[in-house]
Amino acid sequence: MGLGIGPVVLVVFLATVAIVQAVYLVLRDLFAPAAVKSSRSRYRRPAAVHDVPEASSTRGRLDLAFERLAVESGMGYSSVTAFMTMLVFGLAVGAAMLLWLDNVIAAIGATMLGMTAFLVVLTLERQKRWRAIRQQLPELLDLLSRAVRAGQSVDQGLQLAAEELGGVLADECARCSQELEFGRGLSSVLKRLSDRVRIPEMRLFTMTLSIQRQTGGNLGETLERMAGVMRDRVAAMRQIRAATGAGRAAALVVSMTGPIAFVAITLINPNHMEIFYTDPLGQSLLLGAFVLELIGIVLVIGILKRQA
Repeated sequence: MGLGIGPVVLVVFLATVAIVQAVYLVLRDLFAPAAVKSSRSRYRRPAAVHDVPEASSTRGRLDLAFERLAVESGMGYSSVTAFMTMLVFGLAVGAAMLLWLDNVIAAIGATMLGMTAFLVVLTLERQKRWRAIRQQLPELLDLLSRAVRAGQSVDQGLQLAAEELGGVLADECARCSQELEFGRGLSSVLKRLSDRVRIPEMRLFTMTLSIQRQTGGNLGETLERMAGVMRDRVAAMRQIRAATGAGRAAALVVSMTGPIAFVAITLINPNHMEIFYTDPLGQSLLLGAFVLELIGIVLVIGILKRQA
C-alpha cells in the first residue's frame, strides 16, 4: 500500500528546512569577515552577547534581540539552541496539522504559530526572571548597606550577597564577585551587571554605586534610602499589576479566541471548514488570518511587557 500525499509532503518539508539550515551555516562559516576570524583566540574569553555593540542594520538588531532573549530568559538556552528548539517546535506543530488536515497552507500557519508560541514562552520567562530580581533588589541593598556600615568594601558585600541571598540575584552577585576576583574594575563589573539585567531598578543601583565610588559620601545611608525607594516601587508595581489584571487577562483571551475557535470548529464540523482548504480564496483568507493572528500576538506581548 503506497503512502498518502500527507506523509510525503511532510518528509519533503522537513528535509527542505534541514537543507536550508545546513547551507546557511556552511555559508556563514565560509564567508565570515576576516577580521572576525582573526580576532578569535583560544586564549581569550569568547565575547558574550552583552559585550556586542548595538548593530546598525535591521537584521543585526533582530539577531542581537533574539540572542539576548535566549540568554536573559534564564532557561539555559544559547542563541543557536533556542533557534533550533523554536524551529523544531514549530515544525512539530505544523507536521501534526499537516497529518491531521492534509493541507499545506494550514501546516505553514500552524508552524508559524508554533514558533511564535515558543517566543512567547521565552519572553514570559525573561519577564518572570526580571520580576524576581526586582523583588530581591531591596534585600540586596539592605545587605550591602549593613556590610558597608560594618567596614567591609562593596566587593566583600557582593561576595556576601552571593552567599546569603537565594534565587536569581544570588547568581548575578556571584558572577560579579568572580569578575572582581579576576581583576576587573568595579565600574566595569557594574556596567556589565546593568547590561545583563536590563531593568530600571538595576540601572539605578549600578549608577549610584559608580557615582558614589567616585564622589565619596555615606554609602551605607545612600543604600538604605535606596532600599526604601525600591520597596515602594515594587509595592506600587504590584498594585498596578493587580489593577490591570483584568485587562491583561482579557488581552490574552482575545488573542487566543481565534486559534481556539478554529480548532473547535474543525473538530466539531470539519466539512464546514473544508472551503478554507479547497477554494483559492479560502486559502488566502486562512493564510491572512494566520498572519494577522501573529501580529496580534506580538502586539499583546508588547502590552504585557509594558504592564509587567
